[in-house]
Amino acid sequence: MQTKARVEAMRRQANDSCDVCASRSICLPGGLDKHQCEAVSQQVQWRHSLLRGEHLYRVGDPVRDHLYAVKTGQFKLYDVDESGKTRVIGFRRAGDFLGLDVLGRSHHRISVVALTDAVICEFSHARLVVGALREEALARELNALMSRELAREHSVHLALYERDATNKLSQFLLMQRDEQMRRGESGELLALAMSRADIGHYLSLSGETVSRILTRLQQSGCVTISHRHVMIVDISGLRAVPVAEKAGKSPLALDYRAAGARPYPIAFSRPLPNRARAEAATLALPVRRAQCAKRVPALKIVS
Repeated sequence: MQTKARVEAMRRQANDSCDVCASRSICLPGGLDKHQCEAVSQQVQWRHSLLRGEHLYRVGDPVRDHLYAVKTGQFKLYDVDESGKTRVIGFRRAGDFLGLDVLGRSHHRISVVALTDAVICEFSHARLVVGALREEALARELNALMSRELAREHSVHLALYERDATNKLSQFLLMQRDEQMRRGESGELLALAMSRADIGHYLSLSGETVSRILTRLQQSGCVTISHRHVMIVDISGLRAVPVAEKAGKSPLALDYRAAGARPYPIAFSRPLPNRARAEAATLALPVRRAQCAKRVPALKIVS
């Protein structure tokens, strides 16, 4: 019964034209007038509703010259390597386009799955190009769309390149905040539809490491966490994490020292895989000697 109600709600959303769509201002018709917006709406070949967990397409599916605008919902882009390991490529939400990465190709190189119930608008790339040749405003919006996608990828590489775990996650939260604010949503309460494991795969960390860092960010007063919602309490503190990490002065460590704790080096009682060892090194956050002995029995203090 609940599924039926969700499908009916998505069907009503799918019937909305571009002119009255809630995502219009951040989607392709954002800079177009009413007449031009109607022309774009007529280019929509189909509007699809997907329940959470359903795939829009998978690796190897034929492209068929289709582009998809996300009307509502959130998506995960991923692939699986030869060893069976999932690699998360990115996340998309309302106003974003899917399929730009395979223009001119015959088959999809990644899979796209709905993280929430979602509605997408299907376009023909060839028809959009023809429309852009006829309408200068549409050509301008298509160029802006491509430019925004390139800028996003550039920002991701700058934010995540050669940074430690705490730094990566703080930058990820700030990027999510910027994305929500660009859509006119709250920049304080982040609705993260992805799991901790998904975030970890995206940042090349384990899900457990993501959870530990989020807990420490919460203990430091930067954020508060409720399931998959993260409230940014101290935006200045969150922004200070990358700067402090570069200087070797983590604000998380300073908060613990103010509480009377000091960092201790730790050694593992059994060998760890290289990835886990590297992640442990990036989590050089202070703990009390008593806390370490009580809460983490697998660790031993090294003087």
